[in-house]
Amino acid sequence: MCALVSGLALGQDAHFEYSSNTLDFLSSTIITNENTYQQYLIATTQTRELVVSELDPSNFLAPINTNSKYFYIGDTICINGGFMDEDGNIVVYGFTYIKKNGFIIKVEMNNGSASSIKYIKHSSRYTSVVDGCCSKRYTGTTATNTYDFIFAGNLMRIDYDFSNNTYRYTRKPKYGEYSSVRWDDINEKHVVCGNRNGNFIVTHFGKANNMAPATTRELSLPNGYIFSEWTNRVVLSDIDSVVFLCHDLRYNDNTGDGLWISKFNYLSGQLYSSDIYKFGNEKVWILDADKSSD
Repeated sequence: MCALVSGLALGQDAHFEYSSNTLDFLSSTIITNENTYQQYLIATTQTRELVVSELDPSNFLAPINTNSKYFYIGDTICINGGFMDEDGNIVVYGFTYIKKNGFIIKVEMNNGSASSIKYIKHSSRYTSVVDGCCSKRYTGTTATNTYDFIFAGNLMRIDYDFSNNTYRYTRKPKYGEYSSVRWDDINEKHVVCGNRNGNFIVTHFGKANNMAPATTRELSLPNGYIFSEWTNRVVLSDIDSVVFLCHDLRYNDNTGDGLWISKFNYLSGQLYSSDIYKFGNEKVWILDADKSSD
């Protein structure tokens, strides 16, 4: 079981200068509200602040000064990614700049503007949080909103409110590590992908309180390839129990990298397609993957 510490911070107005005194960000990400299509810039600074700003779609996504806030968080944070939860709050995750402690921040929104933040910091070094999503915990037939996160190759679920009595549950793969997680609300499963014994693995955990039972399936590497940076993502499709799996690859003759994209039924184990897209000598490092539509 991992040890975590949590905290709370209230926001102050932030001001962006478009001149030689432009505010420098250490890291940033953009979060989209899928219901309103409003986008938000979430950024961190060298002065240990989290900046939250609504972006103006009519002005090249420039931050809107009148709706920008900054929060002092006591640590210099690098953001790996984020998402918006079911209540319209923003959640971002990453690591502390020096010691690489895992860090999760929840930005509580009020009428589209950031009002306060809650955060959780892992007590151990090198526990960077690399992926996350909304999920649920079931006690009998009663569902409770939770979050799933991947840190240091493990899957962790925490409660929605980041309270001191937060329910935390951690699962790790045997002789391997996880890299990406999605919650399948139709089948009520935690779907996780990663690596084990040189193969690509897809695991799904049940909806019970302890995330049991778990079923793991392996996809063998195509002949002539090895993993490049061991980075991957799982993306839910619009088809029941079908996911798209994205993994980096390296040619065995060391002449270049590529992407391995598979369409896979994680419940039945059926592989519908497996395609490789070849690139040049540049290393492929997958930061994120998602579906889109016109």
